[in-house]
Amino acid sequence: MKNTKGLILAVLALCVLTGCSKFSPKETAVSVGKEGTVTAAVIDTLDQSYYDGEELKASVEESVAEYNAGAGEDTITVEEFEIGEEKDVKLFMEYASYKDYAAFNNVDFYVGDITDGYNNGGYRFETTFCQVEKGEAVEGEIKREEIFAGANHPMVVFSEPMAVEVPGEILYVSSNVEVTGKKSARMAGTGTENETETEPASESTAETEGDVQEITPVVESDTEGEEKTALAYIIYE
Repeated sequence: MKNTKGLILAVLALCVLTGCSKFSPKETAVSVGKEGTVTAAVIDTLDQSYYDGEELKASVEESVAEYNAGAGEDTITVEEFEIGEEKDVKLFMEYASYKDYAAFNNVDFYVGDITDGYNNGGYRFETTFCQVEKGEAVEGEIKREEIFAGANHPMVVFSEPMAVEVPGEILYVSSNVEVTGKKSARMAGTGTENETETEPASESTAETEGDVQEITPVVESDTEGEEKTALAYIIYE
């Protein structure tokens, strides 16, 4: 009996030190680690009957190998790849950093603090926000100036319609994000043109009152009328 109690205490202590929770989403999602790593899960179904599952797996592995060769090290690993009888796909990949995730998937994705994101990432927070308390969004809008006036918190900025888990408790989210838990949220929609910011592909100078100039991110498009991708923000402790 004493040995059993000792084993239970040892397991509990291990959970406190390493964490027993496992990233196991029911939908396509990413999980940001405390050390900056990114775990991505693709949960989907092959809807094209002619597409071979093994061919897809080989294509993913080839793309990862090509990226790692260019990086000079294994910054991306395929942790799990399963294709069920109903052609449901479950793919888990580990990225050494958010930059590897963004480059490999050719998407806008950033993990860092507010100041670095604004000064070096080109993210201008051109949207409205809401405060989050204990995993629930608080009614009412918050402007970016209120966020800038606070602490330099870490944040995730993304452009894909997916769920996101962060290592700290969520404090603020942009208006196009739905809060699903204390440390989880998902993109809820793109919103209107004036409510959401688009990818910071380039910068242009715009004049404001009093001849004060402000740098505003602008997306350049090769196709006229092409829809711009909205950015979603999650700010956490």
